Amino acid sequence: QTPKGKKIPLTEGDLKFTLFVPDAWQTNNPRLTVHFHTAEWFVIQEHLRRGATHPIAAFYLGEGSTVSRRAFEDANRFGRVLGVIEHELSVRPRDIEVSSFSAGYGAVREIIRNAENVKRIRTIFLADSMYAGLETNGSRQPLRGHIDVWAPFARAAMQREKTFIFTYSAVPTATYASSSECAHALLSALGVSDMDVPPNSSPA
Repeated sequence: QTPKGKKIPLTEGDLKFTLFVPDAWQTNNPRLTVHFHTAEWFVIQEHLRRGATHPIAAFYLGEGSTVSRRAFEDANRFGRVLGVIEHELSVRPRDIEVSSFSAGYGAVREIIRNAENVKRIRTIFLADSMYAGLETNGSRQPLRGHIDVWAPFARAAMQREKTFIFTYSAVPTATYASSSECAHALLSALGVSDMDVPPNSSPA
């Protein structure tokens, strides 16, 4: 179905993305979602289905995490992207939510290497979207540098300064660390024990 809102194609250098502004958006709402990976129409559909009325920027950069990573290896690019969006909306986004699915983590992982980006981002949501290389010492362990990069944001969430949500699957991966392996490695790095949460339970 045609979404109720306006789709605006934008660019930052050679990087193309789409800004979707729902009809229900009010300029006094400075919230912004930036999503990486998945078909644009589906991202917009799900954004509206959850009842969101604020703008969303959708990036589909191609298959595999490498293309997403390379697009944001320039540490200042995310800031410039926000500037392009700010110019289009005539509003400075303040409550920024970054989400990704699957290979989209490649972009997010680069973005949070920049402390200025971390300051501006309020929420990160990774939907089966945390993978890593493997250590070369013979043991099957996620590459430490690919896990530690998430720890500062996760610790800020533990202090209730940020919101950090990630889901993982049981799908095995042969040549790189799976999302479940990365999840357990991050919890270990944070000193957090695994805990089964019963269905329909309320958060503590």
